[in-house]
Amino acid sequence: MTIKEVRPDRVWSIEGEHEIVFKQVWAICLKSFGYDMDEYTYEQILDPKTFVSGKAPNELPDISDTAVESQCPPITQRTRKNYKQMVGKAVLHKGEFDDSIKNPKDVWHKIAKFNIPRLHQAYLVTPRNDSPDNDILRFVRARKFKVEDIIHMALKCLDWKSTAYPVEKWLAAGDYEISKDKNLEQLAEAFTMGKVYLRGHDREGGPICVIRVRKHFGSQCPHHDFERFIVLMLEWFRLGLRPYTTGCDGANILFDLTGISLKNIDLHAVKFLAKAFEANYPECLHAIWIHNAPWVFFTVWKLIRGWLDPVVASKIHFTNSVEDLEKFTDRKYIPEFVGGNDKYHPKYVPPTEESAATKPKDEKFEKLIERREELSRYFIETTLAWIKAATKEESTKLMKLKILLGAELAKNYVQLDPYIRTRGQFDRDKTIKVGV
Repeated sequence: MTIKEVRPDRVWSIEGEHEIVFKQVWAICLKSFGYDMDEYTYEQILDPKTFVSGKAPNELPDISDTAVESQCPPITQRTRKNYKQMVGKAVLHKGEFDDSIKNPKDVWHKIAKFNIPRLHQAYLVTPRNDSPDNDILRFVRARKFKVEDIIHMALKCLDWKSTAYPVEKWLAAGDYEISKDKNLEQLAEAFTMGKVYLRGHDREGGPICVIRVRKHFGSQCPHHDFERFIVLMLEWFRLGLRPYTTGCDGANILFDLTGISLKNIDLHAVKFLAKAFEANYPECLHAIWIHNAPWVFFTVWKLIRGWLDPVVASKIHFTNSVEDLEKFTDRKYIPEFVGGNDKYHPKYVPPTEESAATKPKDEKFEKLIERREELSRYFIETTLAWIKAATKEESTKLMKLKILLGAELAKNYVQLDPYIRTRGQFDRDKTIKVGV
């Protein structure tokens, strides 16, 4: 049975003061991106009295209707022209950004240090099979509805994902490219060891990632290369979430520490993962279960705890028995090697040219790309209208359209995915099926 839950402060449940903050965040971003927010100064945008909120539906949407564009505000010439200018020569589905575009003239001074056009481009691809609104709302919740903190965090994350860590290119290449690179042999081997896999879900429908720490040795792989391993795992797990149909947008991690020694405790990897959940994948966790932690782990726990964001730290639970784990998930999803009933042991299926291949580009691919661009423009135009809504009724109507436009973008990504992303480890073993 599919578990459905309407969690607070998602696009279908946000309203009141929280929706006003959400409008302020979008308004500053779109004005800085060069879209038509000319009637507002940044000072006015930062005043919550400038905007009105609507009434949230507080239910997961029916996403079967595909005629949503006809109900949306028409795309203006200003929006079309600015969208084209800000995207430039970028090939978004390949993670190829155009850094030659100058920042618009009217950028909020507190974010002028960023390459605004590149961040605009990066955001168009970041949500994947989720809503662009829900993607922003992760930052809204993580920064406790403080407008300036939200914007800085979100843009810094987009900068991270489009510069030092080419997330789009890594995801498109998957583990197939790694397997062919002689300079990445140690990283390629890390995939074969069964140290990380996805299996089952918690009692709220959140998928479970199992990490067998005793199979990991930090000395076996250069730190920066292993960071790529972590990013790939996080992105693959994100693709397995189905927020529109289940309401579930976070995963769990079961760290099995049974039988570990100091050699297995990779502090660099732990610090990188802690920072990832705090700054670059906020609000993506339901819980972390640290199971069977021996005394040697607690010799470094104080150091590790110091790296954790308080929100992440609050989601950590220490477990020592199968009964402890059963508080969070059914015994059938608890691995046999920690006392549960699940006898599954992962078997890595090495990528081949055939098994990892992307779908050949064809006429359908071109039409999907064109539709994605048009849906993105409709989404921007409808967001502008929602921000400027003068009444509660108007804001409510436009938010419902944004919810459906987000679903259309998510479904469009699901159709594009086989064309733009090599089949990764969890596609080949059928652990993950990308959906909405």
